[in-house]
Amino acid sequence: MPGFEDTIFYLYCLSVSFKSIQYNYLLVKNMGAKSKKIVIPVILFSVIIVALCLVLGLANMQPNGPISTEERAVEIALPIVQTYAQENNRTITTTKTTLRESARPYWLVEIGLKDVENPNGIYHLRTTSYEVTMWADTGEIYHHGSIWAELPYNEEKFKIPIDIAIEIAYPFAQKYAQENNLTITTTNSWTGEEYSRPAWMIDIQFDNINQGFYSYCIFIWGDTGEIRWHREQGWYS
Repeated sequence: MPGFEDTIFYLYCLSVSFKSIQYNYLLVKNMGAKSKKIVIPVILFSVIIVALCLVLGLANMQPNGPISTEERAVEIALPIVQTYAQENNRTITTTKTTLRESARPYWLVEIGLKDVENPNGIYHLRTTSYEVTMWADTGEIYHHGSIWAELPYNEEKFKIPIDIAIEIAYPFAQKYAQENNLTITTTNSWTGEEYSRPAWMIDIQFDNINQGFYSYCIFIWGDTGEIRWHREQGWYS
């Protein structure tokens, strides 16, 4: 929706344009033929300005919707994933986009990465995909990070998709970051299983190390979205 100042300015422009048409119309009524030839184009110009005000004003009065298409969302996400792939010698394979209609709609772009033979436990060689999430109304990045599938993702087991799991986890990390003057950088996630139940582990990393802690970790049950535990993650966690 437009702001209060935008609405006032729009109404002001509309009022001035109508006054201009009214004034020029009265001039035409009391002028000769030659004068009319000069003033009529001015009136036509004023009419065009009014029409533009109406079109722009009505457009701004409409509720905000997604400003990015699926293709635009991928365009925003791709450079981030390409950088990650180049730095870790990975190959991009697939792209999946989802528009999530939450309280504030956002795009989830999940870009698959080709499997690596014999990753030897190296974290960045075991990631299966990389997610980038952005606000639909602005295109601003909400969060991004790699996904490590220790347990193959299965929609029948995992009732909670990755972006919803991060949405549940994010406020805990944001609170910790604000309290300790930290900035969130990446959000890494991996699937696992405990007590035969699917689980998400969301590891939200910071720009600095705070007393040995470099991230905030949230364990979420993948079938219900319940949080089992959450805590700082550090060198000796």
